[in-house]
Amino acid sequence: MAPKKVPPKPVKIKKEVIVEYKLRHILSKDEKRINDAYKMFDENYLQKGEEITPDIFGGVAQKISECPSAKKGGAIGWFGKGKLDPEFEKVAFRMGEKTISQVFKASKGYHIVYAEEKRTKK
Repeated sequence: MAPKKVPPKPVKIKKEVIVEYKLRHILSKDEKRINDAYKMFDENYLQKGEEITPDIFGGVAQKISECPSAKKGGAIGWFGKGKLDPEFEKVAFRMGEKTISQVFKASKGYHIVYAEEKRTKK
């Protein structure tokens, strides 16, 4: 009697899920200046439970950010992991949509990040 043939088990291929964030930021080398900006966001919006919109964040970025992206309201575009300064990513990629970070230091100075949107790609 011939041995019974067993069909091969199907192999599951895991699709890599890529998470990207649409970000804005404010950059300053002056710690007091950026802390004052965060205090304004906190007192005028966060403590009142009001949303900080891209336009609101962008208006502040245009006034105080030292990054060339200030001209675009601090908009720096869509990013996935491995594309930005590791200290910047550590903060930005833990955020929810439409939220701002507290002030943090990375290689180019002090930052406040605004996570505008989040998307996943397969």
